[in-house]
Amino acid sequence: MIFTKSFWKHKELNARINVSQGGTSSGKTYSILQNLYFISNNVDGLLTSVVSESMPHLRRGAMRDLFNTTKPLFYI
Repeated sequence: MIFTKSFWKHKELNARINVSQGGTSSGKTYSILQNLYFISNNVDGLLTSVVSESMPHLRRGAMRDLFNTTKPLFYI
């Protein structure tokens, strides 16, 4: 997995809440998904949820990005 610059910036922060700002195609969703993936793999028993206002919105956004981000790790 190739980590984005935003991933490394978020990883260095020790804040409980991190805010991602930027325009369309700035990599916000990718870096957040990478951080969630990294955290969930390093903390036993952690349940991670990604939610949205509707299922179609979730499919077009976070789910598509998650599958594209993890494609090198898993064969679907």
